[in-house]
Amino acid sequence: MIIILSTHGDASTDEVCKLLSLHKAPYVRINDDLFTKDSSIHISIDNTTLKYKVKQTYYEINYHERHVIWNRKFGFFSKTELFNESKKLFDNDILTYISSEFYGFLQMLKSIFYNSKWINPPADYNKLKQLRIAEKVNMKVPSYLITNNKIELKKFKQSETNIITKSLKASKTIYRDEYYYPLLTYKVDEIEQLHDTFLPSIFQKQIEKLYEIRTFVIDKKIFSMAIFSQKDAQTKVDFRDYNLEKPNRMIPYIIPNELQKKIIEFMDLMGLVTGSFDFIKSSNDGEYYFLEVNPSGQFGMVSYPCNYNLEEEIAMYLTKENLKK
Repeated sequence: MIIILSTHGDASTDEVCKLLSLHKAPYVRINDDLFTKDSSIHISIDNTTLKYKVKQTYYEINYHERHVIWNRKFGFFSKTELFNESKKLFDNDILTYISSEFYGFLQMLKSIFYNSKWINPPADYNKLKQLRIAEKVNMKVPSYLITNNKIELKKFKQSETNIITKSLKASKTIYRDEYYYPLLTYKVDEIEQLHDTFLPSIFQKQIEKLYEIRTFVIDKKIFSMAIFSQKDAQTKVDFRDYNLEKPNRMIPYIIPNELQKKIIEFMDLMGLVTGSFDFIKSSNDGEYYFLEVNPSGQFGMVSYPCNYNLEEEIAMYLTKENLKK
């Protein structure tokens, strides 16, 4: 059985599910909004099955058997009906506790399906760990500082001149008053306005770029796309600050063999099967600089402009792995 852990409305998951249905591959999709009046899940230690209901459809999965589990995008507690109801009833302390129980459930799934093949199991993929492993496989990494101290930050800026800051973990999008506010990468200019201490944050040297590269990897296959974001003031620091009126030019790209080998070594050390990498091609020294990898990152944005058909690649990989004994 192919088990897909996803979230409601994820278009990439929708496309892969359509292809699995087309190829008649057995699968069940479990979204992280499972705590609703229309769905339920039951796990008991005195038997061998996980029972899952969506509306009036029931599934029973023997968790001692080998399954293929694609951990696509699962664990967005803030999107659940339970979260919205809890906000009305409880204060922040209790809400934090309920949230931790929800994420604990995801970790529990990993323990239950101990015989299964996981496509990116629940794990800590924080950016410091990524940078350390990138350095270990000899990728170029922008100099960085993690601090909560304004004096140390000023020293770092004096040595590097132009610096940026971004989220320590996976970037989030905050939804307020019918608007989405993405947490992007920002250039750091006005340090004097900061408090003497602040929340621990990551700062990096800003690499002047010829272009950005988004690389999607699945099962050691590498698909890359160049993004010419430096030509637009809006996207110059972070191409995710999309200019919808005048989109960046994006084309298929082949990265050097040496970097491809480092990417595969990186994936092995991180325990990843899939991942979306961000690189910068420097305009100063011509080197490729590793920025980060998102294990569940977007691949549709690479698939469609470059005609890579990555949804089919994923569906075929899941099907192939499911046929293994």
